[in-house]
Amino acid sequence: MSYDRYVAICYPLHYHTIMSQRVCKLIIFTWLYPLIAFLIFFIPTLQLQFCQRIIENFYCINYSLARLSCTDVYF
Repeated sequence: MSYDRYVAICYPLHYHTIMSQRVCKLIIFTWLYPLIAFLIFFIPTLQLQFCQRIIENFYCINYSLARLSCTDVYF
């Protein structure tokens, strides 16, 4: 918000160009960062071999999937 006001006051004619580039980068970052963080934890889980197919909880967390695996997993 403060950066928005700074650009509007100091660069009023370039405001739209600066903010559109800034907003585009911000949107890309807000989508890519959680996706990469999710994949870092989820890809090793997919490589496990599972002995059981029933998850106890309604929601699936990574630790419950690791407990269902046949291999030794150290957390």
